[in-house]
Parts: sequence; C-alpha cells; structure tokens
Amino acid sequence: MALAAISVLGIDLGKNVCSIVGLNTSGAVVMRRKVRRETLIALAEKLPPCIVGMEGQRASPSGETRARRCRAARNP
Repeated sequence: MALAAISVLGIDLGKNVCSIVGLNTSGAVVMRRKVRRETLIALAEKLPPCIVGMEGQRASPSGETRARRCRAARNP
C-alpha cells in the first residue's frame, strides 16, 4: 500500500478505535485499517494532502479535538 496513492481518507471516529479507509483518484479502496485513537494523528501526518471526511466528528468534544489536530498536522 502506497500512502501517496490516497486522495480521499474516510474516518469513522470510535470511542477507542477509529476505522479508516483510503481511496485513490478513481475511487478504488487502497487502504482499510483500524487504528487506536492515539495513533490516528501520527498516521495523518504521514499522508499526502487529501480530502478527509470524518463521521462522528461532532458526537463528542474529543472528536472535535481530533479533527482539529488532524487539520493542524496536515497543514503546518
């Protein structure tokens, strides 16, 4: 799996584990993973600029905090 191939990243924010899926420019799934919430930001830092969609972002204050940290990590 090449992280450079990801153009869209979908994230389902869970309480302890987040499900993520990466799509290439043609919409094919190139990555599907479950990551612990502590490692989500580290993974986002490794990705090229892409569109990120988060489900559950507003469900809790911690979801909003993770969204803000992802944006900051991807746009230094």
